[in-house]
Amino acid sequence: MARKRVAPAPTEASDDASSRSQVTLRDAGKLLCDIRDKSKDVILKTLKQAEMALSSSQQADPAVCTASADLCHALSSDALLRHSSTEVQLYTACCLCHLLKLHAPECPYDNATLKRVFLLFSQVLGGLADPASPLFSKHLLLLDTLHEFKCCVLAMDLDLDLPEVQRDEVLCTFISSLLSSINDSNEAQVFPSMLGMLCTFADQADLINLRLLEALLKPLLRPAPGAAGRLLVQLLGLKLAQLAPSIQDQMAESMAGRTEAGVFGTYCMELLYQVHCRVPRITTPLPPHPGGRAGHLGG
Repeated sequence: MARKRVAPAPTEASDDASSRSQVTLRDAGKLLCDIRDKSKDVILKTLKQAEMALSSSQQADPAVCTASADLCHALSSDALLRHSSTEVQLYTACCLCHLLKLHAPECPYDNATLKRVFLLFSQVLGGLADPASPLFSKHLLLLDTLHEFKCCVLAMDLDLDLPEVQRDEVLCTFISSLLSSINDSNEAQVFPSMLGMLCTFADQADLINLRLLEALLKPLLRPAPGAAGRLLVQLLGLKLAQLAPSIQDQMAESMAGRTEAGVFGTYCMELLYQVHCRVPRITTPLPPHPGGRAGHLGG
């Protein structure tokens, strides 16, 4: 009979490693709080050291969370979020991702700051589109870490205090970034984490509104949806029960003429056709068209 595995108790070596990480994080926070006179090389070196320390730290470790307080503040500054170097932005995003994971299930940022962080994630993930880039592996690590700590759950609660027409802007931008960056060249590497994140979104969403559906389904209108189309077909197949009702309701609204703008208002029948060709189970139950014709393309 297999013996039950027991997690090893903390050792003196692990305590020393934690202490060193705390020193690294405190020093990084102090240096990055004001980078006006710092060179790009110094900033990158500090970010890389901080990322290594964060990635090796235990989640919810109170000592590490305290040691990273200044770093939390520094990483959310416009000086780093909007730095002119895409490499600095990438490593800033990696550090932020590890910080969010470290503090989970709590969040070290208010909603306004967290929106800016997610907009950085969306921008940086565009680098996944070029697997030949020397920084591709780092972009891939960011994607995998965002998937691991279920970042979509954080993004879904950001706009609940806004009018419905303004909600989900950050999440829509994030989803669009994912679907824009997957292609035939990187599909094998990015597909699992992207699918996992989109499945989490489908599972956790209380309401999948028009804006979210448009961000999700818009790639199907491309002349050749390619990898993004295959990703969406897999998602729709796995999460049919969660996604089909919202898609059916919105298409019925559009076919009745109650959606005038956007993807559903302008391209309703084309989108209906594309969805039907790939996942016919979604379109089959649609109500009759106002003119008396069936509202699906089933026959």
